[in-house]
Amino acid sequence: MTATLGLPRGLAELGVTRELFPRIIAGALKDHSHKTNSREASEADYEAMLEQSM
Repeated sequence: MTATLGLPRGLAELGVTRELFPRIIAGALKDHSHKTNSREASEADYEAMLEQSM
């Protein structure tokens, strides 16, 4: 469906690079919603999610 709609297939297609990961992760950890998730994510968890989303 993503391809049919012409949507980006990952973060790389949106211009996100691995060099941005530390800034993205730092922002995620500071976000007030971070602690209200049903499972609190660690820095390594966020890095893995970003990597999988590339």
